Amino acid sequence: MIKIKPKLYILPGWGGRLTDPAYKKIVSFARKGEFIPFKISTRNRKHALGGSKPLKWIVSDLQNQIIGDTSTDMIIGFSIGALQAYLLAQKLKFKKVILCSMSAVLGTDLRAYPRKRIHQIFSAQHREMGRMKYAKLASTNVTLLFGEKELDLLKERSMAIAKQNRVKAIEIKGADHELDSVYLKTLRKYI
Repeated sequence: MIKIKPKLYILPGWGGRLTDPAYKKIVSFARKGEFIPFKISTRNRKHALGGSKPLKWIVSDLQNQIIGDTSTDMIIGFSIGALQAYLLAQKLKFKKVILCSMSAVLGTDLRAYPRKRIHQIFSAQHREMGRMKYAKLASTNVTLLFGEKELDLLKERSMAIAKQNRVKAIEIKGADHELDSVYLKTLRKYI
């Protein structure tokens, strides 16, 4: 019997790159899995938020890059990448889902979110995201992490999603909306 090596997928935050030191550390934390990078831009390009493609198309493109069964795999997302990971985890059952500081920019949250924080989102995507809902996840092994110093809206949405899906929401003491050493130390415990 051939043992399938679990895969690790990471979706970075706005403007982040998988070659950034924080994301390289995350890859090193998950030593037993095979890291599979997504082919996607995180800022102002054709396949990114701020670009011309709808968010549903972006998530569909990400889903098409996942080959085979995901039941042994892990997906990690940070900020807007966590939102994309969340949307994927609604459709695919991953062994583990870690959503770090998930941007609360769907449905009524989008209207409550400070406009200056989302000015980069293309207007068509803004309208689309305003109509979307936070649906139940297919995956059950889900952890939501958020920093103690983050926006209340983000923290409240993380706790609501955790309650809706009966999963863990963990506040990281002293952390903000940044993958710094404090954040990474806690994240490592859940990988």
